[in-house]
Amino acid sequence: MFMKIVGLRCRLTRSTAATGVWNASHYNNLHSLYVNNYYTTAISQIKTNDMRYFTTAKVNKLNDDDDVMKKMLIYGMKNIRYEKTSVLKLTRLLKDLVEENKSPIPARALSNMFYALKDMRSNGPEVLELLKLMIVLSKNCNEPLSAQEVGKIMHGLNGMRSDKPEVLELLQLLSGLLKTCDEPMSAQEVGNIMYGLNGMRSDKPEVLELLKVLTVVLKTCNEPLSRQHVVNIMYGLKGMSSDISEVLELLKVLTKLAKTCTEDLNAQDVGIMFLGLQNMSSEKPEVIELLKVLTKLALTCREDLLPKHVGMMFLGVKGMSSDQPEVREFLKVLTKLALTCSEDLSL
Repeated sequence: MFMKIVGLRCRLTRSTAATGVWNASHYNNLHSLYVNNYYTTAISQIKTNDMRYFTTAKVNKLNDDDDVMKKMLIYGMKNIRYEKTSVLKLTRLLKDLVEENKSPIPARALSNMFYALKDMRSNGPEVLELLKLMIVLSKNCNEPLSAQEVGKIMHGLNGMRSDKPEVLELLQLLSGLLKTCDEPMSAQEVGNIMYGLNGMRSDKPEVLELLKVLTVVLKTCNEPLSRQHVVNIMYGLKGMSSDISEVLELLKVLTKLAKTCTEDLNAQDVGIMFLGLQNMSSEKPEVIELLKVLTKLALTCREDLLPKHVGMMFLGVKGMSSDQPEVREFLKVLTKLALTCSEDLSL
């Protein structure tokens, strides 16, 4: 059996088509096609967000040999931006895939699917339905994750909020999956992991369990962080409270990692970086140690700040007391940087 994919012929054996059993090589071959931009008509339609092609009637007409098209839909998800009609139709197709295919899903394929969620938000029912399918697929992955796969999975959670039951159930599953990784994290993966937490709050047990796992995972990084990595890890902390012991343990690891950054920050970096401290108290030694590192990094900024950058810095330390010398030192730096602002700072 043959199916033409934009000039490339992809051979499917009769037995595979008949049984619907897909192993790791099948998924990986499809991913290779995806990476090299070999798309079926279906994928081309997804790429342009034109979902009219995907009517239920047309999907039902796909014969066994065309089942590869359904598998490739997974990888086409990467091109989707949140739009209700598109996500609804894609969810229906993936539901068919999940119901028809009971074989284990490779870790690589699962991580690509999570990464595809990075531009979606959990505040719509369409995306929540998609997350329910991701829960089923996550349960069906029995391979250990690589460091890259951990980073992609976590980055895909960007924009997902921990006040949604579907997100919490997914986090519970991911805590177990992340424990299977025995590779050291790169600096890029550290940034991706922490950035994916920016919609989470530390008042949920599922989030705290995930933080425990991530604390262990992040300790394996032995690369210096770039300015962008530091900004990403701080942005991921903005919903976390220093009243929680799991958060404090994570801060110890992140402080050590932030110290490795030797790049100069720009004005936007400085503003965003301090947002991660907005729920932190200066009564905690772990917070003070992190504040010291961030203050030193802020001094590397050579750009003039805008009012929004100054505002973000103030917001970041709203829970801190000037009784602490480190907070006073930060305020000196803030004053110095604020003086570079040529725009009116008045309300």
